[in-house]
Amino acid sequence: MTVKEVLDFCAEREVEIYTRYDFICAGLIVKMRKKNVETDTVISREEATSAGFGLTIRFILRQMAAELDKGVTHDN
Repeated sequence: MTVKEVLDFCAEREVEIYTRYDFICAGLIVKMRKKNVETDTVISREEATSAGFGLTIRFILRQMAAELDKGVTHDN
């Protein structure tokens, strides 16, 4: 995904995304937040360097946003 695609995704879903690399688990930690509800996932180094990562990250982000939508709905 390009930076523009990530920004567009965030704007459409009204979410915030944070990432950081964790050296202990050797993976990229992706946190997503929407209206005080947060979810996170760890993406391994192997997944992040695979040829199909572009499609994988899209799936992961959509899944995380859907999880937040359910959480936000339940909190209201």
